[in-house]
Amino acid sequence: DILRPSVCFFSIFIQPPTITKQSLQEHIVDPKETMVMECEAKGNPHPIFSWRRNGKYFNVARDSQVSMRRRSGTLDIYAKHNPEQYEAEYQCIASNQYGSAYTHKIRLRLYRPPVWPREILEPVIISAGLPLVLPCDAPPGPPKPETYWMSSSFPTMQAVRQDRRVSMGVNGDLYFSNVLVNDSTTDYCCSARFPYKNMIQQKMPVVVKVLTILCCSMKRLDLYCVYVCAADVL
Repeated sequence: DILRPSVCFFSIFIQPPTITKQSLQEHIVDPKETMVMECEAKGNPHPIFSWRRNGKYFNVARDSQVSMRRRSGTLDIYAKHNPEQYEAEYQCIASNQYGSAYTHKIRLRLYRPPVWPREILEPVIISAGLPLVLPCDAPPGPPKPETYWMSSSFPTMQAVRQDRRVSMGVNGDLYFSNVLVNDSTTDYCCSARFPYKNMIQQKMPVVVKVLTILCCSMKRLDLYCVYVCAADVL
């Protein structure tokens, strides 16, 4: 028998890069911890990764506070000095010889603990029927807090019921189209929930006193004094 050489065929799977994991577009990080920006991709050959910051090439290797994970585009930022310099817009690029894939633009923002002034608010005294605005003035974040109003209802607090007369604006302020006497029975407190740390803070409560107006119809009363003198009868 004549031996014939066998022929083997190999199929090579070619795949352009595809992004599989990335940070949120609004990415809030705590500067006291390692700041992580995720970028993962697949492809064949395995892609190489690079970053842009504010639209320009970001040289990760030259920054001693930043490192890129192996076979990944994920960045670890150890910002012990001047963390504010890393607040910027980033974009990760995964590339091989068959193409490139881009993450969405990631806006890195530093978390700042909310600070609400511990001020003592003077009571609001207002006449019934007039409009009223109670300001909330919640700390801006980031991230922007979710605000809501509570009122005292012995022995607990309850949410302020909103309707056509009472409503909350987009800035968190509480609006009364016209106050009623019943509005003066409670203390009002603006609360803000900050989703990054799931923290809730409350503003100092404000007391609302609604005055009633008593109207009296006054009429002029004229008094006449009539003196009658009787003549002597002779």
